[in-house]
Amino acid sequence: MKKLSEAVYRSPKWLQRFADFEFRTGEDIKGEPSEKQKRENSLKDWDSRWRNCVEKEFKKFFEEVYPREFKVDYNGWLFDSDLQKIKDRYRGDFSMWEKFDKWKKDSIDKERREREAKQKKADEQGRIERELNDLFNRIVRDFQNNPWSDKFDTPTVGGKTTFKYRFENGWTFEMTGNEIIYTDDKYRHGYTVGLIWRNKFVKLANEIMKKGKRRPTSGQDYHKKSEPFRETPKTGNPQRDKYNTLNDKIKLREEQLRKMKPNDPDRTALENELNAYKRVRDKIKKEHKFEKLNLNMKHLKLFEAFQNELTEDQSEDLNEIFFEFVKNKNLDPDKAKEYFTPGTQNFANFLQLLEDETTWFDYTQMDGVLLELSNLLIEYERIETEEIEFEEAEAMEIEEGDLVDFGEGFGKLYVVAILGDGYLVNEDEEQRFMGDQGDGFIIPWSKVKDYNIIEKGESHGDDYEDFDEDDDF
Repeated sequence: MKKLSEAVYRSPKWLQRFADFEFRTGEDIKGEPSEKQKRENSLKDWDSRWRNCVEKEFKKFFEEVYPREFKVDYNGWLFDSDLQKIKDRYRGDFSMWEKFDKWKKDSIDKERREREAKQKKADEQGRIERELNDLFNRIVRDFQNNPWSDKFDTPTVGGKTTFKYRFENGWTFEMTGNEIIYTDDKYRHGYTVGLIWRNKFVKLANEIMKKGKRRPTSGQDYHKKSEPFRETPKTGNPQRDKYNTLNDKIKLREEQLRKMKPNDPDRTALENELNAYKRVRDKIKKEHKFEKLNLNMKHLKLFEAFQNELTEDQSEDLNEIFFEFVKNKNLDPDKAKEYFTPGTQNFANFLQLLEDETTWFDYTQMDGVLLELSNLLIEYERIETEEIEFEEAEAMEIEEGDLVDFGEGFGKLYVVAILGDGYLVNEDEEQRFMGDQGDGFIIPWSKVKDYNIIEKGESHGDDYEDFDEDDDF
């Protein structure tokens, strides 16, 4: 007798067909996945997340979100075997991935906030750098025009030396250690500077103390008698502007002399200053004869067609990059004009640097960049020529300690001190730096008609000590 399957015998055929379908497909009679299949699909999704997760990122996540397990169960470090344990423990638990997604979103937001804070800090640092650079240049220009020793002082309080400087317009600058206080006609500005800016201002202070001179007794009087000084407008040509600047100063001194009384005790000193400016001007006229004017104008014509200007922030970026670049490359103004000639490989290299260093530059802004660079080249030459002019003019002025040939009737004498009525001189070199305490005889201003400085003396000023960059200044 044939033995029948109990299941077949007891189950109707329609039920057998559905049971066979579920067994073969994993779906129930309604066509939906079975619970078993759902569990298997869920584990597959979990495993896919695990495979696609970056190991380094997951370790950081686990350390921050599961700190107790990380420290207690895994001793603060995850090895590959530990990752397998974590997988076995949390496999199928999607709450872990929900925490991971939230942690990753928070991490991205945190990184964005940190980038913004970093950028804000960099912008603030850039602003401070520009303000300090402007302050530094203000002091240099003020002292070049009025190099008087009564403008600065170096008091010591609490063991720290302070350098105090007073501008001609009444503004003040103070520096103690790495703290700077700058007061203008409206505000009081305070800065805490780093080592680079501290050393830069210390060197400037030492230079000022070294070159400070006694203010002429009635020097302010003849300035007040003169009309306000008006410079000749800039031509855009550095050599011509330098020549015009000297002529402006000569006209100013001539006007002051014209309004002074013949017996004014400062008349001779002013005449000496006038003659010094004339000698520098004539020297420039003789040596250069403006041979470079055509070259400069030709160079500027390369830029005259470009009229699109950069924004203020973009101009400041370009200004900073340009001056740092010419300094690092050790380019003088002539070499800089040659280097920045459009169409050359050197110029292309600079544009690549500009693109790397800024976030705003692209080649659609070439017009504005070229226009700004032309102005920077002119400014660079102006700065350099003014420095040379200041040094040349200064070298022709008589100072205390100089060995001077005063010409017929006097000969070679050391200038012991500059007094209100003339020069205190002595042929004894030991008196050279005695100042007001020295001995000798006085050569009145009216007797000093022509002179020749044979040897410049070292400025001993008012016995100020040079600041050391490592001292508490």
